[in-house]
Amino acid sequence: QGATLAVFPTALSVPAVVAKVRPSVVTMLTRGIPPGGAQHGAPSGSGSGVILDTSGYILTNNHLVQGVTSVVVGLSTGRLTPGRVVARDFLLDLALVRITAPDLVPAEFSRRTAFEIGETVIAIGNPLALKGGSTVTVGVISALDRSVLTPEGETLYDLLQTDAAINPGNSGGPLVDRFGQVVGINVAIAPSAQAISYAIAIEAVYPHIHSMMLRGTISRPD
Repeated sequence: QGATLAVFPTALSVPAVVAKVRPSVVTMLTRGIPPGGAQHGAPSGSGSGVILDTSGYILTNNHLVQGVTSVVVGLSTGRLTPGRVVARDFLLDLALVRITAPDLVPAEFSRRTAFEIGETVIAIGNPLALKGGSTVTVGVISALDRSVLTPEGETLYDLLQTDAAINPGNSGGPLVDRFGQVVGINVAIAPSAQAISYAIAIEAVYPHIHSMMLRGTISRPD
């Protein structure tokens, strides 16, 4: 079973959104130290991810798992399980990790192609690898179609800007709308500013997930 898509979603309260999405958010603990972690919002060796399907695929950021092939994944239940990096894409800063675990709860992904500046969004992740489960912050979409130059020298395009508090360790976790659907993957913070963070729009991600599962990378024309 894959990630489900709601056709006619109903707006939920923030607590209802959290109850729906939080079981799908995981902590990523790597066995190496990703480079450039501060600007991306990742402390050394930890970040977040979101469950794609019941077969164990997890979507996260490539910069979190750069240089490693295995990770430890912390589920919302508190269980720790080994994970294997099975796909990477440098240009979108995405990676797939696969685990084997029962009773996984896939997130629901938005297929909307238009967002409004000012609409409410909720960030769920594991900043600072705090004990006791994921952290929830609430904000709005502050701007659309932002681009950011990463420490690795690659530019990320078509980003959502949000003022939901994003801290080291949120990277790779979901940005969610009031329908409980993932609209972005948190990827970067502006280190010299306050309340300026960025997420990869899910509309730029979703068309490539199958390719990553099948080939371990994204196929692009030369």
